[in-house]
Amino acid sequence: MRFSPDGKRFAFVATRQKHQFVVIDKVEGPEYDAIGNGTPVFSPDSKRVIYSAKRGEEWFLVIDGEPRPQQITDRLLRFSPDGLRMGWVIVSGALRAAVVDNAPGPWFDEVSMPLFSSDGKKTAHMARSGTRYHMVEDGRDLPVFDEIAWRGLMYASNNVLVYPARKKDKWQVIVGDREGNAYDEIFTRPDGTFPLRPDGTILCFARAGTRLLKVTLAP
Repeated sequence: MRFSPDGKRFAFVATRQKHQFVVIDKVEGPEYDAIGNGTPVFSPDSKRVIYSAKRGEEWFLVIDGEPRPQQITDRLLRFSPDGLRMGWVIVSGALRAAVVDNAPGPWFDEVSMPLFSSDGKKTAHMARSGTRYHMVEDGRDLPVFDEIAWRGLMYASNNVLVYPARKKDKWQVIVGDREGNAYDEIFTRPDGTFPLRPDGTILCFARAGTRLLKVTLAP
């Protein structure tokens, strides 16, 4: 059972014979072949409920009780911190696209779940096309790299995008539109992100040859 952030609502997945359905505030929803793991999910303001459902071979989203026709991956939807915006990933054959506020972005071979800034005004996601990696922010395709650390995408305290990326055999930390110094290796926290200091600067450790460096970056 899942409770809303304000503790006033609840939702859970139930099974009847071979089908599953979601119960929200004692009201049963439609039956499906399966309900996605980790769902249903309440928005941060507790007003909205969303879950992924499967019918036949296709996964799709059910938002506030209404099924959306676009086929999705079975990954979770992400709300903006204020609960007003939503992002998820849709599927068309072997291609993937990130959707924000019902507007699909460009199609790629692989995309990450959209990430929102703390004020909910900006959104970004990573994408792969062949062997090249892209960062897309607010629909704008940023510089292309040989690799982007998928789990490392974050917004700094002033809503500047930060992520580690590789060109050839060197790694760097990208802060907004600025490319950082090149290192042999960059270390992050277990969740792939960098610590933020109280003054808003970004802290990371990097290796250059045999030297271990402590690097402070301004957002």
